[in-house]
Amino acid sequence: MTNKHTIRRATKEDAEQYIKLSNLVWRTAYKDIFNETVFNKRESKQIVSRSIEYFKKQIEDSNFFSYVVESQGQIIGLMTGVYLSNIEFYKQKKFAELQAIYINPTHQHNGIGRELFKIFKCEIENKNIFHFVIGVLEENYPARQIYEKWGGILDNFSCNFANKKEIFYTYTL
Repeated sequence: MTNKHTIRRATKEDAEQYIKLSNLVWRTAYKDIFNETVFNKRESKQIVSRSIEYFKKQIEDSNFFSYVVESQGQIIGLMTGVYLSNIEFYKQKKFAELQAIYINPTHQHNGIGRELFKIFKCEIENKNIFHFVIGVLEENYPARQIYEKWGGILDNFSCNFANKKEIFYTYTL
């Protein structure tokens, strides 16, 4: 496997590959957290179509930004963020939010996630935003280890996501 890849801003044309990768990573990351029904529903034609259209609308939102990682014409990684968190608790504090970093399982452990994390931090810093949050399911221990390694501080705030407890790591640049 080659490590050659490029990172660029996502476009509407990326929507289909973006959603496909998102579903693949969900299946891998959450296989021990959700049952098969959840994955099958996310991958249904109707939900995929709705997700593609939603992504295309998000691209036009000035609060939203997204990058993709390409290798040999395929999207192998993605990052999505917002300058002002959609979570009311953090929105009031004027926190940005890193909503997703997804790397194709066959390309993980090559530093791509760290590259995307750095891009996220530069993106918000360029807007004079110095605090951000990352939400993660409490049961997703591998992701939690990464967020802690990246310097995240576990916050006391939590909420419900798909009938699971979502917890949050906060960061200050």
